[in-house]
Amino acid sequence: MSEIIGPPKRVRGHTRKQAIWDFEPDERLTVTFEAGQPVGKEAKELTSFLGTVAKMSQHIDISIKDWRKVPDEKKDDLWSIVKEKFEFAPVETEQIKLWVITDIGRKWKTWKYELKKRSFDSSLTVDEIVATQTDSRVEKQDFMKLVARWFCEDVQAISEKKKEIRSKSIEPHVLGTKSFARLANEEFFLYKYRT
Repeated sequence: MSEIIGPPKRVRGHTRKQAIWDFEPDERLTVTFEAGQPVGKEAKELTSFLGTVAKMSQHIDISIKDWRKVPDEKKDDLWSIVKEKFEFAPVETEQIKLWVITDIGRKWKTWKYELKKRSFDSSLTVDEIVATQTDSRVEKQDFMKLVARWFCEDVQAISEKKKEIRSKSIEPHVLGTKSFARLANEEFFLYKYRT
């Protein structure tokens, strides 16, 4: 049988949140926090925006080994970027700042994992792997340092140990992108307006 060839499959590009990046200097989106987590429809905007911050090389270097090694000054800079675009209700607190910085760190770590999953091939050299990287969000020199670390024996040993541990997990993560706080908030409003 002959193969039917149609138009190329359309895929969604990476999240940019350009409308938020293009806010006027005095424009902010208000995000409500309950129980230490963002809730409401603005919560999704905030978390998506934090993902764009974590993946932009001009904001944070992917070659840094661990989030705990990121200088506090850099984390303060990231917090300043977020505060330029968002305000927090009922009031901005250190707990909210900690949540935001922790979420950026989680997304940054996931970003590095995605890059490895997409790019790493132990049969290639560092230069060959770097040459295959076409994502405009990735700084070539930082990526080269990251790839070189992937080839270190101790990093490979840790990776194998984590794969072994993960393979024993029998409960898949099925919650999706919504936090428990957002789900509870939505359920509350559904219940409130139903009665």
